Amino acid sequence: NNSKQNKKLSQFINETKNKTAIIANLGPWMKTTAQYEKGFTCFLEWLDHLDDPNNIITFWRPTIPGHLGCRPAGEEEEVSLYDWKHIVPEEPYQNYTEFLRTIDDNNGTTGYRWELFESWNTWTYKKLLHEHYFDDNMINESKEGKIINRVHWLNIFNSSVLRRDGHIGFGDCLHQYLPGPIDWWSHFFHSSLLDLADAQ
Repeated sequence: NNSKQNKKLSQFINETKNKTAIIANLGPWMKTTAQYEKGFTCFLEWLDHLDDPNNIITFWRPTIPGHLGCRPAGEEEEVSLYDWKHIVPEEPYQNYTEFLRTIDDNNGTTGYRWELFESWNTWTYKKLLHEHYFDDNMINESKEGKIINRVHWLNIFNSSVLRRDGHIGFGDCLHQYLPGPIDWWSHFFHSSLLDLADAQ
């Protein structure tokens, strides 16, 4: 929780004349479920303390686990020597069941905490739903009379969890190159913005 950075971001959003769209995500930085839940709750508190909830369009992006055994294979120091003009053929998983076989507790993913990401995403969705952040109105009033900002769920999980292709590789099976699967995240985001604009 970088208070100086948060203050600067709040100031920008509060003072700009135009609406600001943000895509928020905690990523894989939390080590435990308790840390994740605390971090997400801090984000909602920051969001609720903005001067004008009308001035921001908020999206929450679920966290996508990595894919063990991604290609190109090799050691981290080899990445700078690789000739990226050579295509790395890698088919996506055929279905979710095939992906789940790679994410169980016994195959080495526990060090990365990838096996926790889906439960964190589910907890986040339920919290947003329970606390009325998904209500139809752009600005919502909670039971306590607090003005809260609507949060839009940018669902990239279903389309990305099968995409073991496009990773940096050489030991980094979480991050992905551009162009690649992340291009679809941008497509979903811009499509969502257009849908919101049409609904105005």
